[in-house]
Amino acid sequence: MVRAPLSGGLLAAVAPDDVAALMGGAAVKLPNCGVWFGSAGSVTPLHYDLCHGFLCQIVGRKLFTFVAPDDTRCLHRRADRPEVADVDPDLWSGDGEAAAAERARHPAFAELSAVWSVELGPGDVLYTPPFWWHHVRTHDDGPALSVLVPFDPEADEAPHPCLTLVQSKFPEANAAEFSNTAGEGCAAVFDACVPRSRITRPRPC
Repeated sequence: MVRAPLSGGLLAAVAPDDVAALMGGAAVKLPNCGVWFGSAGSVTPLHYDLCHGFLCQIVGRKLFTFVAPDDTRCLHRRADRPEVADVDPDLWSGDGEAAAAERARHPAFAELSAVWSVELGPGDVLYTPPFWWHHVRTHDDGPALSVLVPFDPEADEAPHPCLTLVQSKFPEANAAEFSNTAGEGCAAVFDACVPRSRITRPRPC
């Protein structure tokens, strides 16, 4: 996956100020916006971000898999990067010896309450709340190009309880800098922006 600055024709086509209207007119920081290029089959590991993110799909298709922050304890996070999960959802749900070994290494993943999956095509826009875990795979039929328009959390957004897990690794983290994603507001925006989402469950071991 490769990132480039948002500029030129893509900047005009995406119109970040229009996306900002979905956030109540929040300020757009263009340096934080980016164009993401992914080759066929490329994967971004399961992780969360600290910002509100709107992903505009331009070319190709991507499959997003979401896990709510309340299920953070099921994700076998990396010791050196607690915002990234060690489990591979695709492999975990697959067949064969490698998949069985992945399930054996990450048994808690079977305890997830739910998983949301949605496939994006050209013209789709996807909202990802802060702290929502997401795994991204570019479809095998070709490369993909997307534009990410992020927004900082508001100062009055309380941190999600899973932040305490991060602070246990990084005590210097400032909770005021992080956002609450378990509230009904974010959930409502998530549901509105992902009308094709479907609830699934990991396959049991």
